[in-house]
Amino acid sequence: MELQTWYDKQYRPEKQGDRVFLTEFCIHESLPIYFGRVGILSGDHLKSAGDMGLPLVCVGPFTGRDIFKQYLNFDGWQQEEYVKIIFQECPFQRVKDANGQQLKISV
Repeated sequence: MELQTWYDKQYRPEKQGDRVFLTEFCIHESLPIYFGRVGILSGDHLKSAGDMGLPLVCVGPFTGRDIFKQYLNFDGWQQEEYVKIIFQECPFQRVKDANGQQLKISV
């Protein structure tokens, strides 16, 4: 896309190396790397940053373990429902380096 974003208008192109790291963000419920309201808020900030053209990298905590969703029961008490995560059905894939090895990133 050739759109000029807020970031393009406000900063010089040579500053494109700046990064923001977010953890626990919800960009869609089918990507289970968030645990609650803070993740949803972070996802909103992430989407806004994308709309503004901010160059950033996001690192999310995909543990590969089952997660739970919270809900209120009929008496108004918070309950947890564990959801099985099937990696092959998640909307992402492992990234490989130029040698075909799983990419590992140190933070």
